[in-house]
Amino acid sequence: MRDGELRRHILATVVSVARPGHMIIDGGSKTFSSDRPVNGTEVTFGIDGAPAARFHKMNEEHGFVDLACVTGGSAWATAST
Repeated sequence: MRDGELRRHILATVVSVARPGHMIIDGGSKTFSSDRPVNGTEVTFGIDGAPAARFHKMNEEHGFVDLACVTGGSAWATAST
C-alpha cells in the first residue's frame, strides 16, 4: 500500500459461477460506494487472492467479476474455467 492510500475489506458471497470466466457476488453499488474523492484519485476494487480479477459491471445488489485473467492454483482460477 502506498502512502496516503486507504484500504477497506468487504465480505461478499459468490452467488453464481454459471458463466465460465465470470462470477457474480452479492455486493453491488449499495455495498461499494459510488462516492469518489474530491481530488480525483482513482478508486479501484480488488479481490484478495486474485489480483487479476476485475469488476466489469455493478448494479445495486450485485457485482459482476471477470476472472478470465486469473491464473494459478487459486480457487478463483478454478472458478474461471
